[in-house]
Formats: sequence, C-alpha cells, structure tokens
Amino acid sequence: MSGVLNWARGTATALAAATVIVFAAAAHADANRHINTTPEGVAIDGYDTVAYFTTGSATKGDAAHSAEWEGATWHFASAENRDTFTADPAAYAPQHGGWCSYAASDNYIAEVDVIDGWSIQDGKLYLNWDVDTKAAFMEEADDRIANAHENWPGLKTGLAEGSAEISRHADYPDYNPHGIVHPQ
Repeated sequence: MSGVLNWARGTATALAAATVIVFAAAAHADANRHINTTPEGVAIDGYDTVAYFTTGSATKGDAAHSAEWEGATWHFASAENRDTFTADPAAYAPQHGGWCSYAASDNYIAEVDVIDGWSIQDGKLYLNWDVDTKAAFMEEADDRIANAHENWPGLKTGLAEGSAEISRHADYPDYNPHGIVHPQ
C-alpha cells in the first residue's frame, strides 16, 4: 500500500511541477503578445520597418531577411536592413507595438494601414488606421503622441493578457473607405 501512495505522491508532484512550467512558459510567451502581427507571427504585415526611415516608403520585406524580436518575426527588404534593425530594434520598431497610435492616444487598440497610414515624428515611426487618421494624428501630433505614450502601458498589458479588444478593419466597413485588408 505504501508503494502505491509513494507512486501517487510522486506522480502528483511531477504533474504539479509540469503545470507550473507550462503556465510559466505561457506567461512568458504572452508577455510579448503586444506586437501587431499576422496570425503567423509576422510583425506589421511583413513590411520592412527600417525602410520607412531609409527610403521614405512602405517596402514589403522578405522572409529570407528576417529577425526575431519581442516575440514577433520581422521581415526586411535586405540583409543590411535586418542587421540595422537587430543592432538597435527600439530605434526602428513602430511605436505602440505597431498598433494605431491615434487609437492608443484615445486609449484603445486598432489595426493599421502599413502602406499609407505611417509617419515619422521626431525620429519615431507611428502607424495609424488609414491615411485620413494619419492626417488627423499629424495635426495634433504632440498631444496625440503624449496621450498614446501615457496610455500604452495599460494597453500593452491588455494585449499581453488577451483582454484587449482590437478594432479591425474588417469589422468596420463604414470606417474603412480605402478597403484595407490584412495582410496588406
């Protein structure tokens, strides 16, 4: 009988330890779930975040030139852009996890238009819902940026915990006059 009890205790202890390990791994993975990615985990629809700075245009990246950062895969148009990014990711990554900065300034999460909804302000990349939202963001850039930065920690936590609701282009056809579909 004591052999059965010892086996049961050992099994229960092993199961408890495995459960803790699984939950710890899940918590670590979720901590980086704040980046705007495709279902496959590719950041900002596979566009090259360095190219916004170097070419002044939205440039589709290539999976052959990719890097992992903050739990997402980032694609780049060249190995040089990838290496530039990996040397200082925070300098090139879009603000607010690549989500709409205008929305973040109003304390909610929304998808972005990576082709026409981007701007660089004070050396930082900001993405927005669409070209019209970008224009509104830029008109009030100082206030919008300050509010978005203030709101971002709470929004980031909501994304990491899976409790944040995300405004998606497909869900708001009346507010998507440019017909944005993801991935772009």
